[in-house]
Amino acid sequence: MGHDWPFELTRAADYAHTLQESGFPVRWSPNLESGYGSPIYLFFPPLSLTLFSIPIMLGGPLVASMKIVLFVLAVAGGLGMYLFSRLHFGALGGLLSACLYVLAPYHFVDLFTRNALAEFTALSVAPFLFYAVAAMMNEEPPVPHMKILLISSAALFALSHVLSLLMYLPLVFLYLVANQPKRERSLFLADIAGPLLISACLASFFIVPMLWEMKYIQTWQLTIGKFDVLKNFVTVKSLLSKYSWFSVTPFSSILLALVVVGAVMRWKLMNLLQRTNICLFAAYLIFCIFMMTDKSTLLWQHSEILRKFQFPWRLLSPATFALCFLCGSIVMVARGHLVKQLAFVTVIIALAAISLVGQFPPGHGSYIHVSGISPGMISSGNLKATVLDEYIPVWVKKKPDPSLAGMLVSPDPRAVLERRMKRPALLSFRAVLPKKSVLTAHIYYFPGWKIYVNGKEVSFDVGPYGLPRFVLPAGKYNVDIKYENTWDRVTGDVISLLGLAALALFGFRWYMSDASAGVLGPQTEDNDPL
Repeated sequence: MGHDWPFELTRAADYAHTLQESGFPVRWSPNLESGYGSPIYLFFPPLSLTLFSIPIMLGGPLVASMKIVLFVLAVAGGLGMYLFSRLHFGALGGLLSACLYVLAPYHFVDLFTRNALAEFTALSVAPFLFYAVAAMMNEEPPVPHMKILLISSAALFALSHVLSLLMYLPLVFLYLVANQPKRERSLFLADIAGPLLISACLASFFIVPMLWEMKYIQTWQLTIGKFDVLKNFVTVKSLLSKYSWFSVTPFSSILLALVVVGAVMRWKLMNLLQRTNICLFAAYLIFCIFMMTDKSTLLWQHSEILRKFQFPWRLLSPATFALCFLCGSIVMVARGHLVKQLAFVTVIIALAAISLVGQFPPGHGSYIHVSGISPGMISSGNLKATVLDEYIPVWVKKKPDPSLAGMLVSPDPRAVLERRMKRPALLSFRAVLPKKSVLTAHIYYFPGWKIYVNGKEVSFDVGPYGLPRFVLPAGKYNVDIKYENTWDRVTGDVISLLGLAALALFGFRWYMSDASAGVLGPQTEDNDPL
């Protein structure tokens, strides 16, 4: 049991139940906040939750389903790192980078200490994005399946963790600039820009509403108190200390030293791109470490976006990626001696595993046992999906009575109010009013909620509890309270559908063009530097 397991379990269970009832994309939770509902899924990246939901909806137990997905993500991240590092340092270099990436201490911190599963999902996708970019630049013209990989990896990365997207984008851009191929620049930009544009379109169903509707939730809570980024700087010593919960272990400094020694010894034997990328990733690694310390206070103070990071040590994610990539160059120390290289790689991987087990001993810590979490348990038990109330709508100034959640209430005791139906996006009631009454729907208002009386939309206001209120004269009514899409959600959905259509159209054209040219696959020569 780490920092956020109760929230991660609640989110995964609630998302799976809601997805099964309302379909994709999920944008409203009817169960959170004691049953008053929450727009959390408009802002929380959907990739990890959707992946967890697949085995859950197939009947798998909650915890086992999450474990299966996390294990697959860990292996996938290693595979992606192997493919990316191999392009620069050969098969053994790729193998070393991949193993160190899977065994990276910060990844285990994400899993077992922080329980930051969305970020863990992002770091499993990131290597595929870099591999796709690298392969696109190495192929002339780029083969269709690499374009598809670039589109899918970029879109999935955007849907996995927004802060990771901000942390990795500068490195992706710098990598593109540093590795720009020799072929005509305009052709290269066209080759790379098209797939990236399609990937942006595919992710728009989440990105567009998230950006537009962020002003409707209480995000100010993410930048004050213990979440103030200026109160969470670390020192290099604490990063390497085995006593720090976010420690990347002292072995990380040994790996960095080996990278430096190897680069110095074999600098003249490396080609220009190898030198360029070693310098690039080393510089980004150093920059990330600098940004984690109080020496970077001025930069954090004057950037509103950076303040939302909360914790500078989040940059351990791209720092870990950069270090593991750089470690692929270590095998060049024993260049030309396969047995020595194998022995060298084996020893480093073994030491990394030993170091990791020392930091995260098996069987150490406390455990929670959860068989399953139902929607009723979430609402009646007021189970929370986040540490703070940052996803509560801004109209909620104080919280209402939990026992009235999901009900339609009248101040007239003679009024008959009966709920006929409850779905994630619909509450339906039968109302019999002996006199004119002000009715209050006990569900948190958020843009998209509309009220229909006998099939006709009626206006309403929102009280200090964030609840919709409307007036009806005496009579009998059918009242439907519906959560509908707003213009920004429709816009995001339409753009994503256009992106999907573009992917199908251009994918077909790419493969047909490839087939007509007689190209059956990558036709590049073996450029293994080892």
